[in-house]
Amino acid sequence: MIEEHCHVGALCIDGLLVYSIQEGSMNTDDYENFIEHVLYLQDICNEKGVILEFLPAYSLDFNPIEQTFFYIKNYLRQNKIWAESMQDPLDILDFSCITIEKKLAYACYQHGGYIL
Repeated sequence: MIEEHCHVGALCIDGLLVYSIQEGSMNTDDYENFIEHVLYLQDICNEKGVILEFLPAYSLDFNPIEQTFFYIKNYLRQNKIWAESMQDPLDILDFSCITIEKKLAYACYQHGGYIL
């Protein structure tokens, strides 16, 4: 079942930069492993001259990733029959994450009040 999975992601204006999906809840070690991947990407970005801007302290109303997760949940609800026909829930979640493209990511930032 999809409800038994957890996902976390890093959103950029081009879509989900990186995300992780796992069965069950995410514990501290899982989250730290995800952050290590994000920091690795940050190093690559720094080497290429890409500037990363991190958002202020967490706020549900102003965090674009929350709007992104809302979209993913809504996408799964709208495609419930298809999703239930899939063998592996991770495939369903993975596919729904890759549907987050530039236009939608941009809208999520705007919804949070960020001017790009």
